[in-house]
Amino acid sequence: MASAQIAWSQRQKKLDYIGDITREELSKHNKVEDCWVSFQGFVYNMSSYLEMHPGGVERIMNCAGGDMTEDYMNRHRWVSPNLFEKLKIGKLVN
Repeated sequence: MASAQIAWSQRQKKLDYIGDITREELSKHNKVEDCWVSFQGFVYNMSSYLEMHPGGVERIMNCAGGDMTEDYMNRHRWVSPNLFEKLKIGKLVN
């Protein structure tokens, strides 16, 4: 992980935890200024991280409003998801 991403993560304040979030609600948050994704059953507001992503904004936006678990594991298996732990805002529910 690049030092810029580590520094970014350390500067971030933990986002408020909303609680249970449905797939329907998640799907509404699919814009650059409002980008939520699910990862391993939890929901993250990735809006503040988009510009820091080394692979570009588009890579995360491809998952905006949906699940990024498979994409993340295929590309970043060795990168700790703790990088974006402070962006966790809820648990995905059916």
